[in-house]
Amino acid sequence: MTEIGFYLLDKPSESGLDATLPKVVETVIKRGHKIVLRCADTERLEKLDQLFWSYESTSFLAHVKEGEEGADKASLYLTTTEENPLHADVLITLSGKENGDFSNFARVLDMFEHTEKQKEDARVRWKSFKDKGYPLKYFAFESGKWVQKM
Repeated sequence: MTEIGFYLLDKPSESGLDATLPKVVETVIKRGHKIVLRCADTERLEKLDQLFWSYESTSFLAHVKEGEEGADKASLYLTTTEENPLHADVLITLSGKENGDFSNFARVLDMFEHTEKQKEDARVRWKSFKDKGYPLKYFAFESGKWVQKM
């Protein structure tokens, strides 16, 4: 059964996510996983595309976004849909994006920002997954590191 982790950022904005997400993705890929990252809309997808190419002056995260070729050679795929051309085992959803079908993933990272709307939406998702018997974990980003709360 898919393990689902909820990740609450400490800043109530995309900037908190942008500062944190590249390191999360790097860590998951270094552990040998492939990732599908689902965004709520194409505007956010384009921002992440730029972020991953330029988040550090000496580094970048190679990736493919929906509509581009080369997914068969990538470790990170950015999309707004439920496709998984990488046959990835990790799904990351952002900012309240519904998880959709995640049955072919071993793990889901449900990342959301520190706003009342996003926290309330996450509570609804948590309850739904708990009622269905999924193994759940909850983490908060505090003082520069992820801390497991539950």
